[in-house]
Amino acid sequence: MSVKDVAFSVVQFLAYSNLYLAVGAASVAYVACLVFGDIYWEPILIAFSGTLFIYNLNRITDFGEDIINYPERLEFFSKFGKFFLY
Repeated sequence: MSVKDVAFSVVQFLAYSNLYLAVGAASVAYVACLVFGDIYWEPILIAFSGTLFIYNLNRITDFGEDIINYPERLEFFSKFGKFFLY
């Protein structure tokens, strides 16, 4: 496996698993904590977990559309989807 294939697999995993969105939401919460002075981990964890849960739940509800529009994303989610919901 070449470096290009590994990099593509990592990017594909991050895109299909919605982890990049959850990390983005957590980073916004982190910056907000910095602006207000004290860092509390609860808002950061809530932003990460809530975003990850909502987007993964959306993958389940959009199952019919993904069959037509994004079959590779549907294949990934059917393989790893329960892991992300737990």
